[in-house]
Amino acid sequence: MKTAQRTRPAALLSTVAILSLALAACGSSDDESTDPGAGAAADGAPVQIEYLHRLPDGDGMVKVADLVAEWNENNPDIQVSATKFDGDAGEMNKKLETDVNAGVGLCLAQADYAQVPEMYAKGLTTDVTEFAEQYQDNYSAAFDAVRVGESIVGLPQDTGPLVYYYNAAEFDRLGLTVPTTAEEFIATAQEAAAEGKYIAAFQPDETRLWLSGQAAAAGSQWYTAEDDQWVVDVNDEGSQRVADFW
Repeated sequence: MKTAQRTRPAALLSTVAILSLALAACGSSDDESTDPGAGAAADGAPVQIEYLHRLPDGDGMVKVADLVAEWNENNPDIQVSATKFDGDAGEMNKKLETDVNAGVGLCLAQADYAQVPEMYAKGLTTDVTEFAEQYQDNYSAAFDAVRVGESIVGLPQDTGPLVYYYNAAEFDRLGLTVPTTAEEFIATAQEAAAEGKYIAAFQPDETRLWLSGQAAAAGSQWYTAEDDQWVVDVNDEGSQRVADFW
């Protein structure tokens, strides 16, 4: 097997897109309401919404706690409490599943768009179409990622670009021009390969996000629902374009 030879790797980075997901069993197992504001007390007390997230809060960043404090000050009838989960995404998803199945699920949680079909299929989400669809014109195509069939289960919270980082010194040494189109990328990769170099690499655990993101950009939709059945199509024209490219 030929290995990549590089002093500093050219890297392909896929940032994770996330959403705020409305969870089933919001608040307690005694509350059978499907209203996402089911935390409201019957006596007119403020709605209580618990939110679990994994958002960073380093120096110079706008902290979730500050946003929550501002919201609570301006919206006394709807009070939010936010908790940061310090584990990885897989651990958080397991916690959410366990809590919802136990009837003590939180009202809102952060999740990857890629997790929506699985969480929906497991009955972990709440259909909030009647509340959320009024906001869809405020979003780009990311809104489609919170929809499963005819159901909307959350709102987009963040999106991230697919970014290409390259080693400028190594490109200059090889006489390569930075590609700006898919065709140029292929040609540049072939030039580099002739010198025993690679201009791109990505880790195996990034593949599902990296390739699915490219397929989506090519117009593919891998998972859809039709007549209460999952339709999985990873072999359409857009997916074939991505496969042929690599």
